[in-house]
Amino acid sequence: MAPILQTQTTHVERFYEKGSALHRVLMEAPYLPRCSDDKTATRVRPREYAIRYPYMQINRPGFVSWLIFDLDHKKAMIWE
Repeated sequence: MAPILQTQTTHVERFYEKGSALHRVLMEAPYLPRCSDDKTATRVRPREYAIRYPYMQINRPGFVSWLIFDLDHKKAMIWE
């Protein structure tokens, strides 16, 4: 198995670990979320396929269950 494919497969398997936050994301995401390789989210795919894209809609329309923060600095976890 090629390293890139192996990494992608391992990444997707993490969504199916019961009790994990990623599993909750998968279960609470819309059935047909928007997703894409860039921030445009132009594709609509079933969530089992959408998790393979770097950008995916995780909140259902009219319902917010997740807040996402993109922290790109060295001390991102300083609040702990």
